[in-house]
Amino acid sequence: MLKVEQIRLGEIQLYDVIYEISLIDMLGIIAISTIFLVIAIVTICATIYSFKSHKNIVTRIMMVIISVLFTCFSILLSFSEIFSVNPYIRYKNSDYNIVVGIIDKYERNDENDVELKYEQFEVDNIYFEYGMGPAVGYNIGKSHGYTLNNGKYVRISYIYDSAKDINIILKFEILNE
Repeated sequence: MLKVEQIRLGEIQLYDVIYEISLIDMLGIIAISTIFLVIAIVTICATIYSFKSHKNIVTRIMMVIISVLFTCFSILLSFSEIFSVNPYIRYKNSDYNIVVGIIDKYERNDENDVELKYEQFEVDNIYFEYGMGPAVGYNIGKSHGYTLNNGKYVRISYIYDSAKDINIILKFEILNE
């Protein structure tokens, strides 16, 4: 898919969009959040059921306290995953950085016909590294057959994840030469 997106001094540059984050990329986070919410609901139901069978008031109070704390923890964890650190929401809200330049210091680990495990490179001194895993953002599994190397002109939309100390690629475009 080609997009005409950048105009410099009357020159039109065409980019191949090889990756753009979508809601489908967020299914893992949504699934985990849903599991925590279901566990919270089951905990409340189990507490209500157990509450009827215990006569001791101290046991009842402890069960309610534990249930309420676990439920609050589950709900907060779910919503923090979905809304605060969500790369998709940040992308849709235009809360990201863009770097345009030439790929430099490109490395990959496919020596001796070993399965490709990671790629890393820099664009304008911004470091990118990713692997094969189910991580959010661009990774090897989402490359659609594009081969990267030093000297390719790219435009990358990304965010910095301070928890993992990595740049997450939200949109990856290669200049169509």
